[in-house]
Amino acid sequence: MKKIITFIQLSILSCLFLISPVNAEESNKDNKVLTHVIVVWLNEPGNKEAQDKFVEASKLLNNLPGVIHRHVAVVEKSDRSVVNDTFDVLITVTFKDKAALKAYLDHPKHKAAVAVFKTMANRVVIYNAIDR
Repeated sequence: MKKIITFIQLSILSCLFLISPVNAEESNKDNKVLTHVIVVWLNEPGNKEAQDKFVEASKLLNNLPGVIHRHVAVVEKSDRSVVNDTFDVLITVTFKDKAALKAYLDHPKHKAAVAVFKTMANRVVIYNAIDR
């Protein structure tokens, strides 16, 4: 089962790279675009109100410096065995480079949001990937 979940998570990441907005100014050999993916399992799995509350709280992080694109979505249930639909919320943030991710993580708005998220989340898995 863990192999299937890992395969699914890697598949999601692969798809994200295909849709990540990249242009010559945002990605060069020294400052490559970085994608930050956060998968969240809430304390109340499947609870639409809890999902909406989490999504609304995450809007505090919109428009922080260095962010190229930020997207928040809730799980879509699937009858396909290869689809991991056990999580509740997925967040993707595309940064202009590693330094932008560091600044984002250190930003007071991010720290405040994380404090709120910790009260709502049962499990969080984070992936960072950089363009080649």
